[in-house]
Amino acid sequence: MRMTINLGTTAAKPGDPPLITFDAKTTIGPSDLKNVTVDVPTKLRAYELPDWQFLKVDFQITDPQ
Repeated sequence: MRMTINLGTTAAKPGDPPLITFDAKTTIGPSDLKNVTVDVPTKLRAYELPDWQFLKVDFQITDPQ
């Protein structure tokens, strides 16, 4: 399964671009959990990233369609 993951903030307004967007590939079955680790290029510095409780994740499955 391939998916595109968008990481934004809870304070983002509709139409604001996500902080980070990346693609991930994994195999997952029903009721399975998997950790995904990805190096993501960003222009933000570490102290500019929001705390984890203010992050919001949105994803779209791109394959299989």
